[in-house]
Amino acid sequence: MGTVMARLEGRLFADRGRICMVVEVDETSCLGSVSYSVDGTRHLIEMPLSEISRCVSLGANLKLDNVNSENLSSRVVKENDGWFFKAREGLKGPFNTAGEAEQGLGQYIVSAQSA
Repeated sequence: MGTVMARLEGRLFADRGRICMVVEVDETSCLGSVSYSVDGTRHLIEMPLSEISRCVSLGANLKLDNVNSENLSSRVVKENDGWFFKAREGLKGPFNTAGEAEQGLGQYIVSAQSA
């Protein structure tokens, strides 16, 4: 396997608001296996290597530590009309619970980094 293709394995990228990981690449078929999770269920799909390369290069600045950061909960606040999370653009919400606000914040971070 070429070194460029080998470097794709294990790489992460954001796609449609979800974090994806390149599990395996196959230069012969020009396809790669990509894993992602939705609602706790793991999915494995095949993608053309050209698309995987494009997605990985677009997500070169993806920082996952922000999604699970210890500071995440400090960005969630309770207001009179519900739970919100703090973003650069202001408060986002309302959410019914702190957990929903944290989940919304995680999705917001992934969305912002994949834009």
